[in-house]
Amino acid sequence: MAYSIGAGAPSVIRSASRLPWIVVVEMKALLANLRRSWHVLWTLTMIECRRKYAGSILGMLWYPLYSSLLLASYCFLYLVVFRVRYRELGTYEFVLFVFSGLIPYLGFSEAVSTGLGSVKANLQLLRNAVFPIEFVPVKHVLAAMVGLASSLALLIAVFSIPRSRATGVSCI
Repeated sequence: MAYSIGAGAPSVIRSASRLPWIVVVEMKALLANLRRSWHVLWTLTMIECRRKYAGSILGMLWYPLYSSLLLASYCFLYLVVFRVRYRELGTYEFVLFVFSGLIPYLGFSEAVSTGLGSVKANLQLLRNAVFPIEFVPVKHVLAAMVGLASSLALLIAVFSIPRSRATGVSCI
């Protein structure tokens, strides 16, 4: 059975060929908004970071503490409970390998989960303030990146600790 191309097909093809240019134009507009009001975005991101752990005793100290506790729990799980042994990697290196894969996954999942519903959750803010609507999900994504940066800094610090070659355990 042969299908015929209708009269509307050339206009669809033309609009599809212009799609990359639309993306470029919108990206330029978004970057212009960002350049013009980056300080608003920075302030909103800091407010969101403080709001995340508002009311807790430690406040923003939870960012590095969460990463440290997560790494400690993985070390306990793989070193003590499962007693994982690999020829290619020491047990400690395997835990760091797993943690290094977990950091971007957790950062990405937090950014997506908070950014998706952010516009609907912040309708009152959008009605009362005058700033680009694109900044609402971006502030949530940037706030999630603070936790990611904290975990990444911890991973770099742990990798820089000298370890014994025989055991693979840190010297500290």
